[in-house]
Amino acid sequence: MRQLSEDEEDVHLNEGMQAEENIFSIDYDVWLDESTGEIKIEKYDGHLIALQCNNCGFYTMKVLKEELLKKMKMVHPKELLKHYQCSYCKNVRATAFTVSKKRRGGLQVAKARLQRNTRNIEMVKIDLPSALGAKRSFEFKSIEELEKFLKEFDFDKVA
Repeated sequence: MRQLSEDEEDVHLNEGMQAEENIFSIDYDVWLDESTGEIKIEKYDGHLIALQCNNCGFYTMKVLKEELLKKMKMVHPKELLKHYQCSYCKNVRATAFTVSKKRRGGLQVAKARLQRNTRNIEMVKIDLPSALGAKRSFEFKSIEELEKFLKEFDFDKVA
């Protein structure tokens, strides 16, 4: 079997699969057996995090904006509301997350660990500003994915 190039494989991927590849949440490899014409499609996690859309089922749901929900002054914890939009079918949703309690003098921070412990990390988010003032946010499933992305990253291609 021969692995098709990125340009050749798009013929065998539906629009949703192509949308997943375009936002780097899923990567597909397409293999062709030239003697029989059999096609095999393999699916891999991509470099960036996207949630599965409840409407179309593709992993194309990205954070559109975030807002801190302000409650009464003395009520803790506060909530962070993340607004998501599917880059394929344009479906929207919002999810609230609890934010750490605030102590006098700053946020309550866990003690720093000397050892690198990445087992309990669910997501890593970075904001990358360009020299022209543009800013892009990226979310990753692990530190390793972030490191790999940063090695390959070219802001001019995505800005």
